[in-house]
Amino acid sequence: MMPHRILILILSLFACTSFAEQTPSTAATADKPAVEKKSETPTVDYGGVTSKTNYLICKNKDVVRTVRVLKKDEGGCKTMYTKEGVDKVVSESTYSAGCWKILGNIKINLEKASWKCKDISDSRVSSSEE
Repeated sequence: MMPHRILILILSLFACTSFAEQTPSTAATADKPAVEKKSETPTVDYGGVTSKTNYLICKNKDVVRTVRVLKKDEGGCKTMYTKEGVDKVVSESTYSAGCWKILGNIKINLEKASWKCKDISDSRVSSSEE
């Protein structure tokens, strides 16, 4: 029963999104078809989270939680939330934007509750030999 509620919640989030208005530079005219400008590295912003963000660490005093977006082998993605050392899949999507949106929503909710979140997507683990 619970997975159905999560699915309905996720679907309702997508149903509430709005589409950007067309500007004269992207709108199709009788003389010229619409042309979409593409940047070299596209980024999308979801509550301060961009499409380059794949891993957040959030802290409140001594308590730590993580949120991350993982690519699935069969395509699409899933959003993982770690609380008290336990990983939980909180969303799955065919499109990466869906996972980033959930990641951004979780970040916003945690920060409203006085958590401090940091993007650690580019962090690396190194070791030293003694």
